Order: sequence, then C-alpha cells, then structure tokens
Amino acid sequence: MDGKQTPRRLHPAHKLFAALIFALVFSPLLTSAAFAQTSVRYVNRALDDGLVAHWSFNENGGFSFRDSARLPAIGNDGVLSGSARIEGFNPQAGNPPPPVNAGLNPSKAAFDGGDGLGAIADAGTLNLANAFTLAGWVKRTAAGGGVIYLAGANADAWYVGLSASGAVTLGAGATTFATSATALTLNQWHHIAAAKATDGSVRLYLDGVLTAQGQTGPLATPSGDKYIGGRPGDAGSHWAGYVDELRLYNRALSPQAAGRLAAGHTCVTDGLAWATAYPDLGCALNEAPSNSEVWVARGLYVPGILGDNTFQMRNTIDLYGGFAGTESSK
Repeated sequence: MDGKQTPRRLHPAHKLFAALIFALVFSPLLTSAAFAQTSVRYVNRALDDGLVAHWSFNENGGFSFRDSARLPAIGNDGVLSGSARIEGFNPQAGNPPPPVNAGLNPSKAAFDGGDGLGAIADAGTLNLANAFTLAGWVKRTAAGGGVIYLAGANADAWYVGLSASGAVTLGAGATTFATSATALTLNQWHHIAAAKATDGSVRLYLDGVLTAQGQTGPLATPSGDKYIGGRPGDAGSHWAGYVDELRLYNRALSPQAAGRLAAGHTCVTDGLAWATAYPDLGCALNEAPSNSEVWVARGLYVPGILGDNTFQMRNTIDLYGGFAGTESSK
C-alpha cells in the first residue's frame, strides 16, 4: 500500500528486530516512548551518499568477506588468501577493535606481513578515478610500509598505503601525491581517509584531521581485481596489522564527513533532514538523541551481513515508518 495509515504500535519490549530484512514498505510503525519528543532524525535508503563499497570484516572468522554498502543487494564481496584471515576479538591476544567502535562487531581483517591479500573482483562501480574517498580503520603491528588498498591490477592504478616510516600515502604507480605529516603509531588504531576531488586536489585525513594535501592530473581508470593488504607479486607491499570498516565512496568526502567517520559515526550524513537522511536505519538508532523520533522512508533495511545481526531499539525513541521521504509532518 502506498498511502500512510494510522501507525501500528509495537510493544516496548520489542527492542530487537531479527536480521531478516526489516521492511518499512507497508504502513508506518511506531515504537512508543512515554516522553515528549523534541527532535526528528530521518532515514531513507534511497539517498545516495556516494558509498559504493563497505567491507566491515564482521564475519567473525574465515576468509570470505562481504560488501554491506547496499544490503540486501549483492555487493562487491571479496576473499582473503595466503596468511590473511578474518580475526575476532581475543582478549588474551590483546587485539581489541577500534576504540570508538563500541557496539560494533569486533572482527577485522588481519595481515602478518607475509603473502596475505584480500581480493575483490573487478566491477565498474569500483573503477573510480575522477573522484573518490577511501576511509577505514588501520592498525600497524610491526614497522615497515605497504599497500592498504590497491584500486586495480593495472600498473598505474591508484593506491592508499603506508610509507616505510608508517605515514599514510596516496599515489598511483610510482608517483606519490600526498603523504601524511605523521606516521601511524604502532599497535594503535587510527582512522584514515584519502580523498581525491574532481579538480585533482587530494587530501589525507588522520583521525579526522587534515594532515596532508596535494594535486594530481587525470588518473588512469583502474581495471582488474582490487586488493587489500598488498600488491600481488610484490613482497615489499605486504605489511603487518589490521584493517577494519573499510569504505569506498565515489566522491571526495568533506572534512566534516571524514571527521564523522573518525568519530565513530557509521554514516557520513547527519540525518537532520530528508535531504541529509541516514541511508541506514542502524545509524539513526545508534545516533538519535534520547526523546526523539526517527522517521523512516519506505524501503528494505537490513541490520548487517550475519544472520543473527539485529536492530536494537531504545525505549526513549519513537520509530515511524512508511514515509515517501518528503513529509514535514506525520
């Protein structure tokens, strides 16, 4: 049904929605909170925030990893090979997840500096050259440099990597466009973001702060498989450490958006209006302030890549669904 109807009340005890697709395509939903609501956060999965891939590495083990950018649609999934693996949180090993990611799945991609690689099959949506941002959490566990993400198998494909001293670099082929002013501290999580705009300007952000700028001419369009953790056939491109919550956008993120990711937000939009709605329901449920409403546009919303992932409700938030994505009142 296309029209909105009287909201259906969900019992307050229903705090967890199963990991099966949560559909808000029928009529509005309401989980009632016995408080006066003062603000609204908006969700619309149809909003294009530029995200083309999100490799969360939340599989808790194994070698396959999924792209969750546009669930339930099938994305650009990948496979780890060699010594690379997906590693869960082991308190005895002292390898916790990124510190601001409280509540997120603690599993991550692990590399030991050997022959480990993550490979994603070639896809047109990933072959970005005009504008892009690669963002994610990185933790070095040994000295040395290497490749964090390689955009293609062609010799002049762009990459984001680490210099021998551990500084973040953005380059293509044998050319480096920008290098961060400081290196990543060993055994410490850092958020990195490397952005190239349509005018050729490049910016590197470290923990949400601009750390380097540069300029490049037109880049070669990447082709072939994409790689995480190194370059095939190049032993010097492998490094030891972890990668988590790696995201690829088809635009240069603003400083504010890069800062949001570094601060632990899972969406680059703020959800304060339909025009800047969260594309993911989980963002709204995690970030909406107490005593607020969440308005959800019609669509299919999935809490994660695993069968036991859930949306977790809070008693102080009212959830309404079934909107077209333009309304100013319920």
